[in-house]
Amino acid sequence: MVAHAASSMSRTRAPTSSFAQVENLLGQVLDGRYRLDSILGSGGMGTVYRATHVTIGKTLAVKVLAEEFAGDDTFRKRFLREAQAVSQISHHNVVEVSDFGVTPTGSLYLVMEFLEGESLSDVLDREGGLGWKRAKPIILQVCRALQSAHEKGILHRDVKPENCMRISRTDNPNFVKVLDFGLAKMLMAEPGLDVSLSAKGGGIMGTPEYMSPERIRGLELDARTDVYALGVLAYELVTGCVPYSGDHYTKVLDQQLNAAPVPPRKVSPNLDISRGVEAVILRALEKSREARFPSAGEMADAFEQVDAPADASSGVGSGAHEGTYRAIIVVLVLLVFVLSAVVLGQTLHWF
Repeated sequence: MVAHAASSMSRTRAPTSSFAQVENLLGQVLDGRYRLDSILGSGGMGTVYRATHVTIGKTLAVKVLAEEFAGDDTFRKRFLREAQAVSQISHHNVVEVSDFGVTPTGSLYLVMEFLEGESLSDVLDREGGLGWKRAKPIILQVCRALQSAHEKGILHRDVKPENCMRISRTDNPNFVKVLDFGLAKMLMAEPGLDVSLSAKGGGIMGTPEYMSPERIRGLELDARTDVYALGVLAYELVTGCVPYSGDHYTKVLDQQLNAAPVPPRKVSPNLDISRGVEAVILRALEKSREARFPSAGEMADAFEQVDAPADASSGVGSGAHEGTYRAIIVVLVLLVFVLSAVVLGQTLHWF
């Protein structure tokens, strides 16, 4: 038996450990190919630069591991694992990784496609909850991207709005790319490689608001840990807030283990969230992974089968409505025939 989470939820992230910033490499050319032109952002593992391939002039993104970890063999393996893992995934909703190497000072770097757009976190900060109609194509793209990784035996382990970029394209203004497989863990065993990684200097590695109960408990992980994070992401996209929040990460982790999420329809009653959509999200957020969807692909299939506008109030799908409309039309046609027969009979009677 679990208690419901508090209703005062938000998008605020509980603070975790901080990491040293990477050295400033602006203006340098890595391996004679990649000129670092500007800083796009910094995170727990390092800094991302906007770069130019000096030979072909192509704009790219280069992620450089923090100098603090340059001599740490465990973190070096983890970074190289990211490069290897992402390069195995070929999917239009997954960021493309083209190269990796070492800076002159010994820091590792990763070369990725340059994405011009905004994160889903920026979208949520600006617009709040999107409701189902707007969120559905976005969520489905993330599901399909994760499924492609799972089929390669790769876990993301840090699915969240900050790691999903929205890119406007001519045919799709809400095209999504999933980024940063830096916490990815190969499902297939690799002899001699230590995968039990934790934050340097204490704290946790990852984002508490999206952590599955089994990950918090230190259990062996599979695709269902990403399904849980997808459930949190879907919840946040449709309602505008995460199911669990707190002023310290330990409070969030405790809720992940012991509290039940407030149903999305109760959190945002004015948005187009159907019972069917709510049921899919809540199944993904089950504490027991056995009760969740086995894969991101099956979660996507479940979402595909629900249509919020048609069943928002009654839980009846659009197919049922279509059948009702057809039945009404048949009845009306029969009535027309009956009335026509009556009129014809009366006309003949007068003659």
